[in-house]
Amino acid sequence: MQVLARRARIQLLDAQRIAIIPGPGRFSVLRSGVVLANALSWASGVQLQSHGRSVRIVRPEYGREPHIQIPQSVRVDNEMR
Repeated sequence: MQVLARRARIQLLDAQRIAIIPGPGRFSVLRSGVVLANALSWASGVQLQSHGRSVRIVRPEYGREPHIQIPQSVRVDNEMR
């Protein structure tokens, strides 16, 4: 974040609000972005916005149910180990 702020010639503390689009998208990307936005807002006291509204916390919107598979290396005789 410091590098990005430096490139934009701003200080992170200069921010007046943090706006985030919480999804839909890939799980890891959404999770990381939402965690970062929530943490920065909490730590700095800067207003957090989602969908154009002021919010206290943002939750990711994945857009569908998760598709989780058990890795083959964990399966033994159709049982998880």
